[in-house]
Amino acid sequence: MSSKINNWLELINKKKSKKEYIKELKEKVQAIKKEEEFKKDLTYFTALGNELRLVILKLLESESLCTCVLAETFGMSESSISHHLRILENAGLIIGSKKGLYIAYYTKSNLIAELSEKE
Repeated sequence: MSSKINNWLELINKKKSKKEYIKELKEKVQAIKKEEEFKKDLTYFTALGNELRLVILKLLESESLCTCVLAETFGMSESSISHHLRILENAGLIIGSKKGLYIAYYTKSNLIAELSEKE
């Protein structure tokens, strides 16, 4: 592998040793992991990395829904659906809003549209 890296360094005209180059890259990795934006991105992509959560998000783009409706739709327990909704909410992708005895979940754009219709 060492010769492949050296060939790569020659190809991209890096005038550094393999050791120096890899050390710099490792330092960049550590710096990236410390960035606040990276942490937000990681939360966001983790939330969307699950098929069920992505489908729920797509459903919520068209209308607000409560946990019990989603549980029935997917044939799952309300606690399981709540777990997925919490992940989406923590990622900032949806908002839960109390409606009587229920919590209605919306995408941010859907909530803004609904609130502006009430005015």
